[in-house]
Amino acid sequence: MKRPQGVTLVELVAVVIVLAVLLGVAIPSYGRTKERNYYRVATTLLQTIYSGERAYCFTKTSVGNRRYYAPTNNGGTNADWDPIFMDKPTVTGITFAVTAPTPGALATCDTATFTATATRTSGPCNGRTAQITETGKLTTPNNETAWSDGTC
Repeated sequence: MKRPQGVTLVELVAVVIVLAVLLGVAIPSYGRTKERNYYRVATTLLQTIYSGERAYCFTKTSVGNRRYYAPTNNGGTNADWDPIFMDKPTVTGITFAVTAPTPGALATCDTATFTATATRTSGPCNGRTAQITETGKLTTPNNETAWSDGTC
């Protein structure tokens, strides 16, 4: 007797179960990978801001009046970022801000300060931040490692 062609219900259910297990593993992993990549983009742009700030301090200011630059209105346009030799960083889901207090008299690039902050504004890591200062050290306030490893 000939076997009917096609798949049986048992075979179909087995395929659906295997796909469900694979998706159950893949979807959370994809989310973590996506958040880790957002963190890498943010820290790369923070390092670019740091380089621009150092260049600005040493080349665009006069001796005895060294300072860092804070883009107007936290950088509304590309022109606001021109002094630190970069375009406005635009990444969906991340905002960037730079603060640079006016230093006192006889300031040098080693005594003046600035802080650049990247803040995640959407997704599971919403509200997490990464910062870089005039020292060039990247930090995550409150020792938040969840954004960097994608486990928010």
